[in-house]
Amino acid sequence: MIDNVSEYGFILNNGIKTIGPMIIFPKTMLSWNIARSSEMNEKSFSLLFHLEPKLDICVVGLDDDYPRTSEFLQNLHLIFKKYQIPAEILPVHQACSTFNFLNAENRYAAAALIPPKVKCPKDMLLSNYNKKHLEEIEKKSDPFYTHC
Repeated sequence: MIDNVSEYGFILNNGIKTIGPMIIFPKTMLSWNIARSSEMNEKSFSLLFHLEPKLDICVVGLDDDYPRTSEFLQNLHLIFKKYQIPAEILPVHQACSTFNFLNAENRYAAAALIPPKVKCPKDMLLSNYNKKHLEEIEKKSDPFYTHC
């Protein structure tokens, strides 16, 4: 599960800190060589389209808010539809929460996430898991990350 998000990367619930974009599965995390959401295309998701068994769902976390009617988002939906993989395309904080929820339900899900461009507010929690462990996380007070 994903505990925290910052403009630098992510902290997983096992304490691992990642820098930059990542693709995460229930038991595996990979660094993702992409600079920003607007660069997403069919090739950048090719790994996900050739997995066996096929994913139940892919959650895509965008670094900025894009209007639902933007051509960029419409193209992403078409790409996933072509490969018959359901996709949720959300702002990165919501995508992390959604991935955590799907993971807790033992769904075969992946998330392709790009860190936000700005610091997130301290009161923006990713999941109920974070609510329970927020004090413990803040005690570690790593200045590299803004705990969300």
